[in-house]
Amino acid sequence: DGLSLLALSGWGADLSPKLDAYQGLIHKTIDENSCLFSDFDYFQGLLGENLTNKVLQAISYNK
Repeated sequence: DGLSLLALSGWGADLSPKLDAYQGLIHKTIDENSCLFSDFDYFQGLLGENLTNKVLQAISYNK
């Protein structure tokens, strides 16, 4: 039926920034409650500066 699912595991680690990055890169949106906006250092620390910049560019957000 065309349904696609994505799952991540991380032994107790909060990997929501990775899901947010995926959403940002694929759909050009990120939930307003994303830690991209509330804890940028954690978001960038988990994803790295390069990927974070790609996400910011994809959603057209200027920090």
